[in-house]
Parts: sequence; structure tokens; C-alpha cells
Amino acid sequence: MVLISNKVTKKIFIEHGTDALIVESYGPGCPVYRLDSWDNGLSLSDTGGPQGGLKTVDMTIFSSKRKDSGDTGNVIDSFAASIPDEVIKVISPFSLGQLQALQILCQGGAAAIELAREIPILIWLLATAVLANIITVRQAVDLVCGKRIEIVKTVYSESTKKHLKLVSRVLPIKYSVKELRTLNGLLRDDRVQDNLRHCSPIVLPLVEEVMDTPDLQAIPCIQRAISNENGSRYKVLTARTMCETCLRLGSEAGLSNVRHVLRNCKTLGELTALTDRWHGRHNKKLNEEIANLKKVREAAAEFGLVIQAEKQRRAQLQREQQLARANQRLERDKRRATKRREARKIGFGQPPIPGNEFIVPITNHEDLVREGNVMNNCVASYEDDIVLGGSYIYKVYYPERCTLEVVSKKGVHSIGELKAKNNDRPPKGVRQYVWQWIQSHGNPRSDID
Repeated sequence: MVLISNKVTKKIFIEHGTDALIVESYGPGCPVYRLDSWDNGLSLSDTGGPQGGLKTVDMTIFSSKRKDSGDTGNVIDSFAASIPDEVIKVISPFSLGQLQALQILCQGGAAAIELAREIPILIWLLATAVLANIITVRQAVDLVCGKRIEIVKTVYSESTKKHLKLVSRVLPIKYSVKELRTLNGLLRDDRVQDNLRHCSPIVLPLVEEVMDTPDLQAIPCIQRAISNENGSRYKVLTARTMCETCLRLGSEAGLSNVRHVLRNCKTLGELTALTDRWHGRHNKKLNEEIANLKKVREAAAEFGLVIQAEKQRRAQLQREQQLARANQRLERDKRRATKRREARKIGFGQPPIPGNEFIVPITNHEDLVREGNVMNNCVASYEDDIVLGGSYIYKVYYPERCTLEVVSKKGVHSIGELKAKNNDRPPKGVRQYVWQWIQSHGNPRSDID
């Protein structure tokens, strides 16, 4: 309303011979209104254009309420004085629908002023509806005297108590077209209505900054930031970021009363001090963990050296054991070779079981090699076992030509191997005959099979 504020460009004319003002909105070609005084009902009528002989008045004269010389200042001051201060205070921020709001407040009487005092945004919504020709001033006045939810239903075809609560909580700053569009978008978003249903009054341009964190709205410093029309988006974002940081640090520290501590922060300075203090504790704990980690790594390195030394010791011991076993095998091979040379000179010695006419022991190296060639087997490789006394080889002539190995252990003799020529399996009669021969000279260890 240019008569109250100079935020919107309008031209003011004084109608000669009357106490009325002519207001031309937004330049040539736009509606021109004639305003009578508040006491006369503040009638607004479209004049169709500025009348001839009207004198243009600088709007700043009225907004500052200066009394300049001449009739111009007196007429404007007279018109301004006719409007109650309480009404001027309500509609001063309106940059959209000021004239319509003045008309509604004038004709609505005490009910309209009471509504403007409690929820000024409802008066503004009615004024914008009148401006958009959705309703008339008379209908707006009737709605002021009725239920408040009916106002929201009139402006927005579908509305519930959630819509009314949201409208009651948001605080426009300039009451501009941009803020009206923002409010329309919020009323159509169910998520916003749910997140802000327990919210304290919040400045409309800052709704988006706290919409995703409804649980932080109960913190006093954020409440002050979002409910102050002079509060900046930067302060709200800063407070929200610090609250989220405190919640994270408190959760990491295992604190259960983080939100209670945050609610005790009345100002942004107290919240900043709390955040810095908890950051210091967190960094101290982090540094201690880093120091402990370094100690663990150092201990691990020392332990690794111990492990490495133990591995080297075990590897050395294993090498020594392998060398000892190799030396043992070498000594054993030397002994066998020595015995083999002696056996080739003096023979294999007495057999464990004396032979007979059909089972003849092989007592020397030459006969052993000859037996292998005749029977086409590997009996010559048994020479070491024969020399060491573990076994003895016989030639079997009955019932069929075979080669026999007799194994002796602790004085007990048994059949080691019994093969026909070409390592074939001998007939059962041969094995039975050999078995009877062994049994006649001692206790056998193996069965006939």
C-alpha cells in the first residue's frame, strides 16, 4: 500500500474540492482507484483514469508523514490520520493486496482487526483472493466473521486443519507475489505439512531450510532464527549444521542427552561454543586413538620382528634336521655299500632257513643276478635287504619254478614274495608247499593266502 509504504511504485493524486485521494497502480493503463477516508468506510472505486486537474504528490511525503506547506500535505495527513495505527501496522508489510486488505479491515470491523492481530496472513490471503477476483470484498468480510478454516478453503479449494496450522505458522516478510507462490507450493506438499505440524512460527522464506530436519526446530536458537523476519538464511543454515554436528559427535561419544543439551542453547553463540567444545573433545579423542594406533603399529612391528626371528630359527632348525637326515642316509648307504662289497667277496652268509632239494638258497651276488636274468624279475635289487639280514632269496624248483623271498623279523619267518617267471602269480600248490617248508622250521607270520 503506497499510502503506508513506498516499497511499491504508485502515483498518488489529490482530488480537488474533496478529501479523497486518487491512486494509480503500477503506471499508465492500470486501474485507478478513488479512496475516501477510513471514517467514511474507505470506499474504493475504479475511476477509469486520472481526472483532469489532479495534482501528483510524491509518495514519500505520505510514507514519512511530513506536513509540507499547501493543501497537498494536509489532505494526505488527514487521510493517513483517519486510518487506525493498528491497521497501518498490519498492512504496512503488504506489497500485494494492500488496498484490498484496507477495505476488508475497514468493513470487517472488530472481527477483522482481531483476525489481523492474531493471524495477519489470513487477511492477506483474502486480499489476494479479492485482487484475483476469486471473491468480492463483501464475501471476504463474511469469511472474516466465520470459521478460519473456511478462509483457507475459499482460497484453496481443498484444505484441512493441517493447511490451517501451516498457514498459521508461516510468517511472510514482504507479503509479495513470490511468497504467495511459495506458500501455495507448501500447501500442496503433504511432506511439508507433516514435518512442520509441531513447528514454532517460521519465516516463510526459511521454510525450505528446516523442512528436512523437523526435529531440530525445537532448539531455541533455531526457533529464534526461523521466526525472526530479519533472520538470514546463512544463520539458519549455520545453526542447523552445528546442531547436526553436535548430534553426530554426541552419538559417537555415546551421549544419551544430546538433544536436551542442545535445547539449553538459547543463542547461536552458546551453540557455537558447544560445537567448538565437543569438536575439541572429539579431536582429542581422535588424537589419542591415533597415538594408540601408532603404539599398536610399533608393537606389531616389534612382534613382527620376533615372528621373523622365530621363522628364521625354525627354518635353520629344519635345514639342520634335513642335513642330519641326509648325513644319516649317507652313512646308511655307506654301510650298505661296505656290506655289499664284503658280501660279494665272502657271500651272503647262512640262510635263515636251510634249503632242501627243491628249495635252494642263493648265497652270493652272482647267483642272485643270474636268478633275476633267468626268472626275468628284479630280484637283484634285493641285495641290500639280504646284506642287512632283513630277507633272503631262494630258488624253488617244485612243484613249479619260482623265486621266493623269505622275510625274517625277531626270529619269525614269513613269505615276503613268491613269484613265477615274469613276476606271474604262482600256482596255489607252490605256495602251500613253501608254507609247509617254512612251518617246519619255525613260527610263520603270514597265512597261506
